[in-house]
Amino acid sequence: MLQTLGRNAKAETLVPESPLAPAGWPKALLFDEPSGEPEELSCFNIGLQHVSLLWVVPIHGAEYDLIKAKGIERFDEAIRTIDLSVVDVRRQSCV
Repeated sequence: MLQTLGRNAKAETLVPESPLAPAGWPKALLFDEPSGEPEELSCFNIGLQHVSLLWVVPIHGAEYDLIKAKGIERFDEAIRTIDLSVVDVRRQSCV
């Protein structure tokens, strides 16, 4: 699936769990808008191309299922509720 995304990845794109993820890391991926980054980093102009910055966030299978069923907002709420850093690849699932 990752290869099919190519240049077309957009915020809130999900990639299902994969055995290729490093040991001990969450196995699914979420492409999302960066959180807490300065606004000027949201888009880069390279020649005539406009490149949007996206985070590639490893997520747990239960988090993947939550986003699919209830939307990204519920995932964001769950992360805030238990005060976890979404970019910590060793974090526990928020679900």
